[in-house]
Amino acid sequence: MLGSCVAAGVGLPRGRLPSVLAAPPGLLAGRPPVRPRAPRSALVPPLCACPQAWASGVSWQDIMAGCNLDDGDMARLLARTVDMLKQISHNDALLPYLRDPARAAFQAMNRKPIADMLL
Repeated sequence: MLGSCVAAGVGLPRGRLPSVLAAPPGLLAGRPPVRPRAPRSALVPPLCACPQAWASGVSWQDIMAGCNLDDGDMARLLARTVDMLKQISHNDALLPYLRDPARAAFQAMNRKPIADMLL
């Protein structure tokens, strides 16, 4: 109901929660106030750089030396990336400016040991 009110433009008084969303009395008694977290990026840059490095031809040993993931976790990340690129490159409904770079990235990333996982 709250979502439909907000979507319809029927706002609630500022600074007040509906009683359904308010904490029961005494629930938060004696607890320190909640501190807002600093905004964090959804993607961790070093982890995101790994598929790009793999597509650029960096060796498995060099990638593993530059990250703190286990071999299996890195292999899973790269295999899922390669699988996604393969699906995009075979999707004829997509425009060529999406499909062609995905096909090139798939060809660059589909090498051992990742290619062996996708048989």
